[in-house]
Amino acid sequence: MINLKLQYIVYLAFLIILNVVQAEQTKLTLSVEELKYLATEIKAAEKRLHNIKIESEAWVEEKADLSDPCEPWQRTPIYISSTAWFTGNWSYQRWNSQRRMFESHIEGKARVDFHKEVLEWENGAAPYLESNYSVSFDGQYGRYIRNSTSYGGKVFHINKWRVLPDVPHQLRSKSYQRVVGIKAFLNFHFRSEEEKFSSLFQYVADPNYALKNGEADPNFAVKNTELEVTFQKIRGVECINISLKGKRYRESWWLDPNRDFALLKHENTRNDKDGSEVLVDSIDVRKLNKVAENIWCPVEVYFVTAPFGIGNSWKRTVYRAINVVANDPNFSDSIFTVPIPEGYSVDGTEYKTVYTGGKTESCGLPDK
Repeated sequence: MINLKLQYIVYLAFLIILNVVQAEQTKLTLSVEELKYLATEIKAAEKRLHNIKIESEAWVEEKADLSDPCEPWQRTPIYISSTAWFTGNWSYQRWNSQRRMFESHIEGKARVDFHKEVLEWENGAAPYLESNYSVSFDGQYGRYIRNSTSYGGKVFHINKWRVLPDVPHQLRSKSYQRVVGIKAFLNFHFRSEEEKFSSLFQYVADPNYALKNGEADPNFAVKNTELEVTFQKIRGVECINISLKGKRYRESWWLDPNRDFALLKHENTRNDKDGSEVLVDSIDVRKLNKVAENIWCPVEVYFVTAPFGIGNSWKRTVYRAINVVANDPNFSDSIFTVPIPEGYSVDGTEYKTVYTGGKTESCGLPDK
């Protein structure tokens, strides 16, 4: 178990309220040493995962009124079953302090095989389209392998393989991160290293930390916000609650310090015209499993998102992990380099070579 004990945090009378308008005006009620200690412990938890394989399924439910406890969630035909592989350091953006914006920057490797993906087909020949395909990124190139689609009882074999100059959008999209479960995982919840809690506390504790390490603009995540860290219970579990509060929004996370800071809940809200809070989206981890030494994986999760547009329903993605293997000593990075299956055509003209096992091989792409 992690060295950070619940009793130790209670002993610290753990309440931080940081009014960060400018870095030099930061007011701390927790010492710099204690903040750095917390950052170090969370960082250690983030670094324990080296690789993971997840077999899972997810489906989407709808509800007109989230506040009505008597209205049941109605399941839709939208459904996804997949097998996903990630290295523990997977992230796809970084903060550019000069341009003051996030930019594409890939760390790690990823692959997802979508065995069955049923989505709405807008303006299509049928209301829903079923697809079978794979996407991956091997640290250098992305790949998109289309196997088949089906609708109306007919199956169409696509059999196309494509190499991409960047990460396939499915590996960046929040909606896809929900259906493969990683949005509820501490290692993969944030899009960049600079956004993680370990970095956040370091920036607040030491305004020069980011500059010394050549990283993000100090306190970029909490400027003109209030950062509050308290203790709260969720279903009887004592959690660390971290909240960022602005004039018109609040974002909160609940972490379990006794299970390596596993994420138990997340809420993103905005303020309505009358000042009341309105939920934008949330994550509710209903079950965690210990899948390796000091590795806790979310295996049952509800992802709720607010209606998009007037007259639309609330949506809840129900995620279930079926089998999880973490920190496999026999894990091979070759899984991320998806070869061209026999009989598949090569779709695209961007690149004439792909890299497989460090060797360059022709993939038959035509000249530009």
